[in-house]
Amino acid sequence: MNTVVTSRQALLAASRTVAQGQGLDGLNIRAVAAEDGFAAYVHWLFHRIQSGAGEYPGFFQGHAAGFLPEGRSAGRRTMEEALGRVRQTLLEALEADCAVRPSAFDASFSREQLAAFVLDSLLGQMSRGADNCEGLEQVLRRLLYR
Repeated sequence: MNTVVTSRQALLAASRTVAQGQGLDGLNIRAVAAEDGFAAYVHWLFHRIQSGAGEYPGFFQGHAAGFLPEGRSAGRRTMEEALGRVRQTLLEALEADCAVRPSAFDASFSREQLAAFVLDSLLGQMSRGADNCEGLEQVLRRLLYR
């Protein structure tokens, strides 16, 4: 089974459902995540970042190496702000997913921790040149829904 095609089809189906129920103004990735699940949102985000990075080959490897030396505080601060916005969007998508098991989170493991972990995992996979995030998606499905 081609999981990329299946995931795209699922995202398109969820998008149609949201558009039919809320109109085009209500169609956004958080609404789709609520309809299709957080793991589907992570899938979409990975491929969105990947397509953007495709326009700038070596982007992730260059940025990872560039953060090591001192003296790049303005660039580091800008990148942290951007990553903070992505982390917040991940958290919002997670909170919008009504199918998440209530017992998936507790005092020792929060939604914020999972959002940070997912972002770190996505960035790591990007810097290694991964072509998918199926392993991460499976971990999320098993953690959140089973």
